[in-house]
Amino acid sequence: MYDLAETSKLPVFKLGSVLCARRSVLAGFIKGQEKQPIRLLRLRAQIVALTGTIRQLEQAGFDTAETRHLVARRRVELKGMSRQ
Repeated sequence: MYDLAETSKLPVFKLGSVLCARRSVLAGFIKGQEKQPIRLLRLRAQIVALTGTIRQLEQAGFDTAETRHLVARRRVELKGMSRQ
C-alpha cells in the first residue's frame, strides 16, 4: 500500500509513519476510477509499475534513461486519452 501511495495519486496523508485516508475522500476517488475507460486504467498501472522499476534500478546503480523515456511517452499517451 505504501508503494502504491508513493507512485500514484491516492488521496492519502501520513501521520508520522502511518498512512491515513479519509473514508469519504477515498470512496470518491474509487468511484472516479471506476468511471474511467479500462485502457486508461491499464496505462496508469503500467506507468506505476515502470516508475517502481526505475526506482529499483536507480537504487541498484543502473542507468535508466531509456526506461524514463518510455514512461514519458506513456504519460503523453495517457494525457491524450484522458482529454478525449
